[in-house]
Parts: sequence; C-alpha cells; structure tokens
Amino acid sequence: MNKEYAICRRCPINQECHPALIPEMLSDNGLRSIPISKYEDESVWHCRSFTCLRDGMRGAKEAKQHGSFGWKTVVELSGKKRWVWAAVFGSPTKRTDVRELRVVTRANRIYSRGSDGVYYRAGSYVAPIKI
Repeated sequence: MNKEYAICRRCPINQECHPALIPEMLSDNGLRSIPISKYEDESVWHCRSFTCLRDGMRGAKEAKQHGSFGWKTVVELSGKKRWVWAAVFGSPTKRTDVRELRVVTRANRIYSRGSDGVYYRAGSYVAPIKI
C-alpha cells in the first residue's frame, strides 16, 4: 500500500505494494486508465494491485487452481528483478485488458503489471474464497 493515497490507507489487507503501482481506475468507456488523486477518497475496489477481497482475489485463486503457469520477470519491493513461475489473471468485476493483468505465484505472491509493462510486487495474500 502507498500511504500517500486515500485508497491505499483504506486497504483491508495493509500490505505494501511497489511504489511504481499507483492507484488507477478505468474511465467510463473502459478504454484507458485514469490516475487517482492522492487525496481522492475512492473505494478500495479500484486498487490496481487487485489484492483486496472485493476485487481480484477470486481471479487469483482461480488462476492458481486452473490457470496456465509460465515464467515471468517480476520486480520485488527491494527493486530486485527475478523470474517466477506464475499464472496470469484479471478480475471478474473489471474488464481484463493489457493494463489490468496480474500474476499470482504458487506461494500466493501477487504482482501487478505497471504502465511500463513490468510486473511489480503487489502483495502476497490469496484469500480463502469459496468458488
């Protein structure tokens, strides 16, 4: 979570995300993302990191159980790049496009795709949701 943003201060998980992952939301027509102001009190389910229970946990769990895994280059909070065995997922409540892709590892670690196309650390918790 990036405490500069109101949306991150409201995060129910309170996990640290990579500073490259600033909160964004899709525009009304769903074609592009709009950055959220640091002081805008948006609802937590607009988080781009998709680590909260309301937006993306089900997708992460399904990807872990049924997704196709492959090697992805990711960036940790420390800035270290590494290869991980991960499955790509979107969110069931959002349009899945290139800006909203996430990956989840077998160890429940989630990485979000930044605006530069790189996957950054976005938490490591996959909730026990019944599907």
